[in-house]
Amino acid sequence: MSPRIFIFLYLIFSLTFGFAQSNCNCPAYSTSKDSVLKYLKQGKEEEAMLAIKKMMESEDRSCSSLAYLILINNSANSYKFDSLPSWLNKVKVILDELKCKDKEQMILYNMFYGKYYYAKGNYGKSLEYALNYLKIVEDSKDTLTQIDCQLNISLLLARMKEPNKGILYFQKAVQLND
Repeated sequence: MSPRIFIFLYLIFSLTFGFAQSNCNCPAYSTSKDSVLKYLKQGKEEEAMLAIKKMMESEDRSCSSLAYLILINNSANSYKFDSLPSWLNKVKVILDELKCKDKEQMILYNMFYGKYYYAKGNYGKSLEYALNYLKIVEDSKDTLTQIDCQLNISLLLARMKEPNKGILYFQKAVQLND
């Protein structure tokens, strides 16, 4: 497993629980997280996937949602986008069903859909999800994530041949960094 994938999986594990609210909390997540990270550090992807599968099959729907997000991340980082819409829709159904307001899961949901549409060349739809992601992130105190989102939007607008709008988002990112 590449270091980039490992780092991103670690971030998902770390951040997702940081924002979780009680109706979205997966009690088994902490143990599963430790197991998955241990397996990934050891290069045992098969064992890591078994731990993720166990989360997916959990009766606790919030654990299933987190497991799908882990799979989505792995697929997106491997540039395998075929299953992403199906998995993302499952995450959304679970979050709606739980009336979950877990900001981190909603951030990841919008971020991954944005990546999916970007990879497919649908920059308008990608921008829509990036703007949703930005709305959620602006409420948090996570400046680094806000900067990342602003920069992504500026790049999307440049791709859409709207560099003047993109510059505004770039400038907001720079201001946040000061």
